[in-house]
Amino acid sequence: MDLDQLRNQWNNIDLPSEAAAASVREIERKVSTTKVTTLRDKLYRLTLNLVVISFLGIATLVPFAVESPEMVLAAGAFFVVMGLVNFYRALNIKHIDLSVMTVKDALESVYNVERQRMIARIVGITCAIPLVIFMIMTFAQSFGPWALYGSLVGVLLGGCIGLAINHRTTQLLREMKSQLNP
Repeated sequence: MDLDQLRNQWNNIDLPSEAAAASVREIERKVSTTKVTTLRDKLYRLTLNLVVISFLGIATLVPFAVESPEMVLAAGAFFVVMGLVNFYRALNIKHIDLSVMTVKDALESVYNVERQRMIARIVGITCAIPLVIFMIMTFAQSFGPWALYGSLVGVLLGGCIGLAINHRTTQLLREMKSQLNP
């Protein structure tokens, strides 16, 4: 192969189109400004939001301390336990470092997070059902029938929000597992 043939081959190499180059520059900009988030980061933020919600739940109980201190103590204990459980899960999610872990270790970590999530859901639902019934009864006795209706609407809205969070978490974990397990 002589020098002219080499030049011709070099000139015939397709350069990326301007649109493709712009797309690559956009991705490079996002990576350099750390605007790219990983699935782990999304799951971590979602779990931290659950921690914040748990501790904000305690603040919502303050107005009812005079009417029913027993309810406030029971609900407060529930929110503290669930906040700590979710905080522990968030720490475990934060410690997953896919850049240094083997695929086997990363999969084990994801399955461990999924198992912790299932345990937290079981504990949360098991404790929440009697607590919600106790709260509804307390509200109905203290504030009348309209409080009962409001409580039932709150239970429905809370259940819908919980299902949406559960769906999003399940999606993130499923996607993490599919990326690690070809």
